[in-house]
Amino acid sequence: MNKGTFGLYTEVAAKEGSFVGYVKPIIKDLDVLGKEDRDDNLLQKTWEGIVGGVGQVFKNQSKDQVATKVEFEGKLKNPNTDTWSAIGNVLENAFIRAIQPAIDKEINIASIDEKKGEKKTFLQKIFGRKDKKDKKG
Repeated sequence: MNKGTFGLYTEVAAKEGSFVGYVKPIIKDLDVLGKEDRDDNLLQKTWEGIVGGVGQVFKNQSKDQVATKVEFEGKLKNPNTDTWSAIGNVLENAFIRAIQPAIDKEINIASIDEKKGEKKTFLQKIFGRKDKKDKKG
């Protein structure tokens, strides 16, 4: 990486062995390939080209950032991460609406007892698992 600024925003709440939260990594002004890489070997240049290309595809053009939001919850002994949400948030940041570089102020102790599934990304709605109550018949 030749240039870029990395920011990490997170909120976590825990109570009685349970927790809920998110991590929001944001890279602004990402530059992977440049004149500094002239002396790199072919394998290194290829890898940097792939990483740079993926970064360009998933970059929010107006904010010049690559970002996602990874939500997690569960018991301390058995945590769960919402992979579909993370993928959906990368795509939403790139093509729909930029993720804001700030704490969202949505996690607190009461969040632990709330039911999940109220907030879903576009991709979660399309490809996410259906709850039993969502299935008819």
